[in-house]
Amino acid sequence: MTFSLILSLLAIKSLPQAKGQVDPSTSLLLRSSGKAPERRDLDSGRYTVRPSSSRPSSSSTESSGEPPAVSPSPPQPLVAPPPSPQAAADPLLEKEIPELQEVSELQLEEISRLRRLRDLVFGRSLEDMESYFESIHPQDPRLNLVELKLAPTFVYYHSGSQVWYRDFYSFGPGFNAELDFWLTPHFGVHFDYFTSLGHSLTASPSQSGKVRLRHQNGAMGIQFRRHFGFSRRAPSLQFGLFYRESQVKVPRVAFERPSLRSSGLDLSLQAMVPSSNYHAWIYSLSLMPRLSHRESPPSSALKSEDNYSLAVSLGSRYVFDRNQQFYWKLKHRFERNNFQGAALRPDPITSEVPQGVSVDQGLTLIEFGYTWGN
Repeated sequence: MTFSLILSLLAIKSLPQAKGQVDPSTSLLLRSSGKAPERRDLDSGRYTVRPSSSRPSSSSTESSGEPPAVSPSPPQPLVAPPPSPQAAADPLLEKEIPELQEVSELQLEEISRLRRLRDLVFGRSLEDMESYFESIHPQDPRLNLVELKLAPTFVYYHSGSQVWYRDFYSFGPGFNAELDFWLTPHFGVHFDYFTSLGHSLTASPSQSGKVRLRHQNGAMGIQFRRHFGFSRRAPSLQFGLFYRESQVKVPRVAFERPSLRSSGLDLSLQAMVPSSNYHAWIYSLSLMPRLSHRESPPSSALKSEDNYSLAVSLGSRYVFDRNQQFYWKLKHRFERNNFQGAALRPDPITSEVPQGVSVDQGLTLIEFGYTWGN
């Protein structure tokens, strides 16, 4: 009896410790069936429960019958709307349209002008140039890039005036050289030089002795050429724009004979008319409308005015091949010099002081020359 009472007391004393060691899952088994379990009784205290999310699950979406969300489409490019009738009738817009048309017309005019300049200088486009070269005979001299002309000449010069110191003549041999660089068959650069050899004139009316006289003439400039056809018998027209200077040099010991110099712009025109593949006639004309003329020493206190020069020539060319030609030319050049006012010294023959003197100069040349081309 006493032993059983002691065991009962020990069991009652150890009951709270055993209850604390029971797993929460088994606490439901130890509870009485009459009480509902509380939430804190189910929590073990070791883990934290995440709050429930408000996003619907796939099952709820399917059950609700709503379609799934669709991603937005990419933005479409912006297109300018057509002008409204009110904007088309705007007077300000109507003013802008003629201005645009005017600008386009100016651009077209500039383009056509550049094309005309290209055709004048280079003779059309590169493709046309290639076909042009292919259409020319291999022995046609127009294919030459360089042409050198050398010619001995016979010269006759006459200066006619009412005063003695500008009235004289001379004759004798001379030499002429010309050089042409043809950048294209239609455009080139020209140089020429002429000088007399062994000319002389009387130095004074009271003396029979003569002094040396030299004629010099040179020019440089550009020239344009056009052939009217591709065959070797096609005629051609050549236009030149040169700066030319001519001189008559007299030694200073002949103080009664002045040295002369004339210079100015020379406009030349030359026509070549072939009669066969190996011969052509040449006609040329040149004009110097405004000459600058000077004398040294001067014969008048005033400069000469209204000076001009005119030259004509006739010749022919004989073509052996593209690189070699022979030619002859007969050329005459006329120059008029007009002086205003009284002369600075009297005439040595009449002892009178002339006024308003005019002088006519004529230079005639006969050339027999050779042309080398490449």
